[in-house]
Amino acid sequence: MWPNAAVMKLALLAFLCMLVEGAVADWSAVYLRSTLNQQASVAAIGYSAFAFSMAACRIVGDVSVRRFGSSKVVALGGLIAVAGLALVLSWPTVLTACVGFAMVGIGLANIVPVIFSAAGRSTVTPAIGVSMAATAGYAGFLVGPPLIGLGAGLLGLRVALCVLVMAALTVCLLGGKAVRSTRLA
Repeated sequence: MWPNAAVMKLALLAFLCMLVEGAVADWSAVYLRSTLNQQASVAAIGYSAFAFSMAACRIVGDVSVRRFGSSKVVALGGLIAVAGLALVLSWPTVLTACVGFAMVGIGLANIVPVIFSAAGRSTVTPAIGVSMAATAGYAGFLVGPPLIGLGAGLLGLRVALCVLVMAALTVCLLGGKAVRSTRLA
């Protein structure tokens, strides 16, 4: 059985969200080290800020979804991720980069779990919905870092990271509606 359009949209959103997640996980320290000329010990703070904020927000994710609703969590999370990436790229200092990477972690933390849940509520069987979203998501996680590497080699790392802004913006603009569309399924 092939997935329906709603599941395909959720799979695309999972792909984009995890593309950003994988790229930030792999390139945040490199950005601080090479673009902002920081020592390795300082550069590691960017990834730490991202990972810690993501973990902390995932712990309270269920509370956020119950309080605000899944579609708002996705849309607002995407917006926070866009703002964080914009901060990293437009104001290149160590402090703003670390705060920006933390914002990306906060924003992305609960999007993929909400997407997986929505995919499980789709009109296809839950197993097909979740497996499609998960497969697409992890493909994004694997594709993101080398895509940024290719772009960095051709255009520079700051320019390559702009792809992540576009991916997060797409999640922000389309995510809430895609999650809402599975509510009655």
